[in-house]
Amino acid sequence: MQFQVPQFINLEDKLIGPLSLKQFLIIAGAAGVSALLYLFLQFFVWAVFSVLIVGGTAVLIIAKPYGQPLGRLVLAAIKYMWNPQRYIWQKEAAEETRNELGAEEKIRALAKRLLMRK
Repeated sequence: MQFQVPQFINLEDKLIGPLSLKQFLIIAGAAGVSALLYLFLQFFVWAVFSVLIVGGTAVLIIAKPYGQPLGRLVLAAIKYMWNPQRYIWQKEAAEETRNELGAEEKIRALAKRLLMRK
């Protein structure tokens, strides 16, 4: 009996042109914020903010460097910068780990074997 294996299950359905429903709703939200700004700002200021908001949102939604959405990449970069990157060597912990592995005994046994070959 032959069964068809589903393919492309990790791709979202394109509902509105080349955009998925999620992408369309995010861009529509940015357009809504732009419409609200139109009510409160002068035309020139509104135009500048609208281009930045809608354009930035479109780039974040559509661009996929390294096969990942740009929004996920930006969040990962922020998380990387926010978390501390300092690693401090602790002598006691290193010695405990070394002793647990029995590295000294292994080195001595290896040295004995090498010396006995001569």
